[in-house]
Amino acid sequence: MITLWRTGRRSDSLRRVNRLRLRGCWDEVIGLLAESAPDSAADAVELAATMVERSAFTMGDWEIAEEAVAQAERLAKGHNQLTGAAASERAYLSYLLTRLGLAELGDEAKSAIRRADEVLPVNSPRRRLLLYRQGLITQYLDDDGEAAAELYRTAQIAAEATGDKLLLSHVFANLAEHVHTEGDIATAAELYADALRLRTECGFVVGLAPVMVALAEVSPPEEARRLRAEARRLYLVFGRVPAGLADEFDN
Repeated sequence: MITLWRTGRRSDSLRRVNRLRLRGCWDEVIGLLAESAPDSAADAVELAATMVERSAFTMGDWEIAEEAVAQAERLAKGHNQLTGAAASERAYLSYLLTRLGLAELGDEAKSAIRRADEVLPVNSPRRRLLLYRQGLITQYLDDDGEAAAELYRTAQIAAEATGDKLLLSHVFANLAEHVHTEGDIATAAELYADALRLRTECGFVVGLAPVMVALAEVSPPEEARRLRAEARRLYLVFGRVPAGLADEFDN
C-alpha cells in the first residue's frame, strides 16, 4: 500500500504516479491509491485528480470521478493546501461537465475555483495549475478570451520559473487556440509547435494527438497530413483515447 503523504517515499511515489498518468495508465494509478485514499487526504486528492483526468480523456466514468472528488473534499478539511487542491479538482470537473454539455455546473465551477484561490497559500506550488484552470473557466464559461489570455500568461511565468513543462504545454496549447480564433495563424502555429515539443520532452504521450491535430489545422497541407496520420496512429494505440478525437478519426 502506498500512502503518498505519510511516508518518506512520497516524492518517489509521486514521480511514479506522474509517469503513469503521462502515459494514460490511470487504472494503474487508481490501483496504487485506492486502498490508502480513504485514510489519507493527500492520496485522496491525487486519486481525485487522476479520476477527473481519466474522465476528461475517456469521456466516461464521470460519477466515479465525482465520488473521488467528494471524498477528497471531505478528507482535506482543515488543511488549506489540500482543501485548495480538492476545490481545484471540483472546479475542473464542473468545468468539464459544463463545457461538454453533460451538466449545467458553470456556477459550481466558478465557486469552487474561487474557493481554491481563497484557501491555497500564496506560495503554494499548486497555484500555477490554479491560474491555468482559472483561465479555462474564464475562456470557455465566461467567454472572455482576453482575460483568459492574461491568466494563461501568468501561469506561463509560474510554469517557466519552476520548469513545469507539462503545465507549460497546456498553457501554450490554450494560448494558441485563443490567438487562432483571433486570426493570428503564425503565432498559433508557433505555440502549438512549442506545446507539442514540451509534451514530447516530458513524456506526455497520451496528450500528443490533440496538439498534433490542432497544429495540423495551421500547417501547410503536406505537414498537416503527416501530423494527422501520426495523431491517428497514437489515438488507436491508446485505444481510441482521447475520446474527444472520435469525430476526427472515427467518421
